[in-house]
Formats: sequence, structure tokens, C-alpha cells
Amino acid sequence: PVLSPRALSPVCLAAAHLQKLGLNCFYDNAQLAAWADVLFLCCLPSHTPSICSVVRPAIRKPCIVYSLITAVPLPR
Repeated sequence: PVLSPRALSPVCLAAAHLQKLGLNCFYDNAQLAAWADVLFLCCLPSHTPSICSVVRPAIRKPCIVYSLITAVPLPR
């Protein structure tokens, strides 16, 4: 098979290794929210509305959600 450079990236290789150890790796926020018992929201304040619009409808069971989003945007 032909492998793309992305498939050989350290992140992808690490995810494959973690999956072999029995850890779940998600690349989809809705899928993760549906699976998780505890969620940590860690994003820029400007991304909060779009993240929440995807995550909120996906939560199907009792879930603890921790928001680590700062109330005041930090200067870059």
C-alpha cells in the first residue's frame, strides 16, 4: 500500500500505538462527546460557539463538562 506523509506523521504513529494499547483516539468532537463521561473544553474563546454547537447535541448520557476557557481573551 501507498502511505501518505500524513500517515507517517509522529501524531498518527503515536495514535496508532495508543490504540493498540487499548486507548481510544478521536478526531471528531461529536463522536468524542457521545463516548465520553467527562469532557474538558480547552479552546480559544472565539472557538467556543462552534465547539459547543457540535458537542452539545452529541452528549447522550450524563456527562461532566469542565470548561477551561478563559473569560478574558489573552493577548497574543
